[in-house]
Amino acid sequence: NELKGYFPLKHRFCTSMEEPAQARLTMNNDLAKRIEISGKVAGVPFVQTVTLKKGSPIVDFKLKILWHRGIRIGEDVAYKHNNRRTCFYDTRYMLNVLFPSSFKPDVIYKDAPLDVCKSRLKNTFFNSWDSIKNNVMLHWVDIRNQKEDYGLALLSDHTTSYSFGQHHPLALTVQYAGPGLWWRDYPLDGPSEICYALVPHRQNWDKAGIQRLAADWQEPLLINHGKTAEPAQSYFQSRYRLLSVTQDGSTLNFRLFNADGDDAQETVHFNFGVRNAEMVDLNGNTLQQLDVNDGDIKIRIPRFGFRTIRVTLKNVNH
Repeated sequence: NELKGYFPLKHRFCTSMEEPAQARLTMNNDLAKRIEISGKVAGVPFVQTVTLKKGSPIVDFKLKILWHRGIRIGEDVAYKHNNRRTCFYDTRYMLNVLFPSSFKPDVIYKDAPLDVCKSRLKNTFFNSWDSIKNNVMLHWVDIRNQKEDYGLALLSDHTTSYSFGQHHPLALTVQYAGPGLWWRDYPLDGPSEICYALVPHRQNWDKAGIQRLAADWQEPLLINHGKTAEPAQSYFQSRYRLLSVTQDGSTLNFRLFNADGDDAQETVHFNFGVRNAEMVDLNGNTLQQLDVNDGDIKIRIPRFGFRTIRVTLKNVNH
């Protein structure tokens, strides 16, 4: 959880390990433990909170950095419009949160829109436009040693980049400040606040359920005071991930995504009256009529595939 980056005005890399930090316990009960760590990097104060929750494999982090104007972060390269090398390519020089591991990773997976990619890169580093590598982190990136069966997934609450190499641990890009594309400047004009998390695990990303853990962490349930709901009052039950629900009169459109399963037939259950169900394409054209049995339908979705199910409700008052 060390912060490290290159600060051109100081002409060197700066790290949060250079100055002592203070830690205090802010929550300590049977359900959760929380530690607040206060420190400085390059003279700039920051606060990190680390939260552990009972029964959850996720280690939660929240970071707030109290920037002041005039700070630059990134490689110290003079920016010219016709220069292939720029100061905003090499993420090693940006401010990173580092996550060294006790095992040597030999495979990296990360998610993409409706997909998961296996990296074939030896490292993520480049410093010119003609050698760009895919270091984009959409929601999560996972490192693993297949022989020892150790894995560590890193989750982020926003799309950013990550760093990794033979002599560089997994790192989350936190901040860049300096010139950018098309002669724009990207200054720091206020605090930065981000959330991220770690998930130590066994087995591969799919068996460890990283996709689902990331989705639940990034889109947590919102709780309101009210009457206690019965389990049967859940509108929808399925192993597939629900991407969206839209309503048009007496019809509901459910878009389902198979995040990590195989293409075996699955049951989708609706806890309300269903008169008709059909699979439709993106234009709303019917692809297949589906049999409905006590609110159950059976469908197949290949891994990383999605399907839209149009359901017509029973006894809807217009």
